[in-house]
Amino acid sequence: ASNNVPRFDHDFGTKESLGLLIEESRTNLVIYSEDISNNTTWIKQNGFPYVVNSVSSPDGNQTADTIYKSSSSQFLYTNTTVTGTYTLSAWIKSQNSNQNFSMQHYNGVDGSLGNTTFTATTEWQRFSITASPTTSGGWYPCIPSNTNENFYIWGVQLEAGSFATSYIPTSGSTVTRAADIAKITGTNFSSWFNNTEGTIDVSYRLGLDTTANRIFQIGKSTTTNDLLDIVSASGSGSGGYFYVNYGGVNQGSGPSVTNSAHTNSIFKVIAAYKENDVQAVNNKTTTVFTDTTVNIPSGLDELYFCQYNGSDQLNGHLQTAKYYPKRLPLAQLRGLVQE
Repeated sequence: ASNNVPRFDHDFGTKESLGLLIEESRTNLVIYSEDISNNTTWIKQNGFPYVVNSVSSPDGNQTADTIYKSSSSQFLYTNTTVTGTYTLSAWIKSQNSNQNFSMQHYNGVDGSLGNTTFTATTEWQRFSITASPTTSGGWYPCIPSNTNENFYIWGVQLEAGSFATSYIPTSGSTVTRAADIAKITGTNFSSWFNNTEGTIDVSYRLGLDTTANRIFQIGKSTTTNDLLDIVSASGSGSGGYFYVNYGGVNQGSGPSVTNSAHTNSIFKVIAAYKENDVQAVNNKTTTVFTDTTVNIPSGLDELYFCQYNGSDQLNGHLQTAKYYPKRLPLAQLRGLVQE
């Protein structure tokens, strides 16, 4: 096969779809996420009205509940108390279009209230609120602004972290979703990889996590210090760059943009490598990263769609991953990043 066409080429989704979801581990602390009738998890203050399993939920089953207030003193909240940074999320829709409601965290000791107002429509949408309570309190997933307004609720999730991850259903206990870890090793890797030179082409959608994430990391099974790495976001506040590590020494990285500049949008990185001849581009800046003093580590034998230690997941969607066993010229890199 020609070295000018990708030897490894996987399309995980179209430009219109999100692609393959890759997430870190999370736990849903709401032990009855689809049943607000359970009195262990759910507190219905002053006889808060509800009807269970009244409408079809987002997954197509008849498991969504109807909620409404018949007086201003009625509230529905979870009996799940935590301290630290947590995110509450729920799927909600209204019987009538454009009905306002709020999601809240109430601090049971000092009385402080974290409140966010949303507008629901007749279509299911997932809403979330993040709070960092210093003392325990209740979480209110949906409080209608006016009385006698019908809302529908399903899939409530409370998880440690500053953003919501994909829904984890529960029915009587907390449930933990394992981290998404994918790697390619052995002949499945060596059959297409060229250690001497090559070009990496990836596109992805970064979610709300802008801490430290990897999307395409080629490394060595015997050490963690030899890497060719596409960094989607870093703890320093920038991402979308190519990074070479040789024996634990940073051989240079770029180009990069601030993490916030490419969240919730398709991001594309093209990186070409060869000894003392590295260039990389991305679709969020016109800057070209060029380095003519780069050592390429030898013996690379595996590909991770996260980090070598199985952490720093993308927390987003991988759309495409392509590999050319040749160091393509800059003109071709510029063309690929526009596709």
